[in-house]
Amino acid sequence: MRPFLAVLLLFGFPAFAQPLDDCSRYTPTVLDDWMRSADQRVAAYGHTCRAMNVDALLTRQVREGIIATDSSRWIEACRGQLATIDAAVAVNRRWGGPDSARNLDRLNRLYLKYRRFIASAEPGGG
Repeated sequence: MRPFLAVLLLFGFPAFAQPLDDCSRYTPTVLDDWMRSADQRVAAYGHTCRAMNVDALLTRQVREGIIATDSSRWIEACRGQLATIDAAVAVNRRWGGPDSARNLDRLNRLYLKYRRFIASAEPGGG
């Protein structure tokens, strides 16, 4: 294998069985590249990481008081996150690889979390 190709494979794309805990290390630009990859494994990992990183961002914004959980802005952020999760689920289902079940489990937990947030934030909600 050519050295350049080896470096590209090591640093340009996630390794097999990449831990989801590493998602926060990747910039949105890197994740965008992975999400557009023709390699379904790479695309699935990129989409899953994007959903997890958006979750971390929204959680931090709520904790820091940047977004109030009873605001229309919060409801729209949650709806946007559900769309991000739906896209990640679709890619993972298409791929169906060995880590897709793990990714889908994490995405399902996020989906339920944001559905509950929307239900409790909307008028008449919990």
